Amino acid sequence: MNEWKNIKLKEVIKEVSERNKGQKVKRVLSITNSQGFVNQEEYFEGTVHSADISQYKIVRKNQFAYNPSRVNVGSIDILKDYDEGALSPMYVIFEVDTEKLLPEYFKYYFQTHRFYENVKNNTQGSVRNSLSFKALADFEYLLPPIEEQEKIVKILKNIDFIINKYEKLLEEKDKFIKSLFSEMFEKLKNYEKIGDICTVKARIGWQGLTRKEYLEDGDYHLVTGIDFKGNKIDFDKCYYVTKQRYEQDENIQLKLGDVLVTKDGTIGKVALIEELKKPATLNSGVFVVRDKKNKLIPKYLKSALLTANFENFINSLKTGSTIAHLNQAAFLKYKIPVPPIEKQKNFEIISNQIDKQKIELEKLIANYKTLKKGLMQRLLTGKVKVNV
Repeated sequence: MNEWKNIKLKEVIKEVSERNKGQKVKRVLSITNSQGFVNQEEYFEGTVHSADISQYKIVRKNQFAYNPSRVNVGSIDILKDYDEGALSPMYVIFEVDTEKLLPEYFKYYFQTHRFYENVKNNTQGSVRNSLSFKALADFEYLLPPIEEQEKIVKILKNIDFIINKYEKLLEEKDKFIKSLFSEMFEKLKNYEKIGDICTVKARIGWQGLTRKEYLEDGDYHLVTGIDFKGNKIDFDKCYYVTKQRYEQDENIQLKLGDVLVTKDGTIGKVALIEELKKPATLNSGVFVVRDKKNKLIPKYLKSALLTANFENFINSLKTGSTIAHLNQAAFLKYKIPVPPIEKQKNFEIISNQIDKQKIELEKLIANYKTLKKGLMQRLLTGKVKVNV
């Protein structure tokens, strides 16, 4: 009854390939590595799928799906928020035998080191590092009894609940700052163009670094669009460049107080440089914005680019399925309120207090994520058994 079994996943999962004949299912979904299943029209703010979705696959609640060429970065999820949706034919959809394996339990497997090691070992050398369902079904898997699965799910869901609670509190802090900014400044009549009060620099496109030039370690960080995290730069994830490359980039060598804005791909992400442990430069997808007339405090400038007005401006530049680009000429014409420095300093004082609270919340979230990771290592491998 309480025996854990070593099995192949093919014993408990089955591929599903139900086509959307007659286009009965209208909601088109995608799977991201950060949010899992998302409604395409809401996430991409417009239609990016084919006009004819009759060959799309239908995914139903409690079924799993993944992008074969991006499963290695986490593009896999279980459908929970909708009863059904349509997915591009490139996705793989499967379901589990619920008499042997709980979907709620199985989803935690995709957050484990063991799963990513299996993916890595089964995609190297394949087309675009793609994981086929056949390869997934051949993964070895340690299957506990249903009763123990239920207990483990309860424990991990409790931790997820706490993490989600703190993450929502973080979001509330950000909303408060945006609301405060709006209340203090957006009714002002003194608006000026970014280009009139700031310098905006970027690496010239044809001088951009190729992926081959990225270094895994070094003394000079290279900041790209994927390194933005919570309006900061995650330098722990950054690649590096040679000293020679860094020294060629005098205009875009980063300084404390620089405000960065992504201009390619996911455009309009904003970060403030508040610490630099190593010298850093930019690749071609990011602007560095600096006050040039002593009219702006860096933290104020950052907040001025995190408003609903700026978000609407960015959204107006997104057209169809084309790759988004923030044109420098258009950005230079964007106007922000420019209040007296003293009023900016008052805003900065409150903003700094909120930032301290956010740091404490981030520490709590990190601690609970570490706890969850450790528990999954023990509970999902049978090293620690739950009393059933």
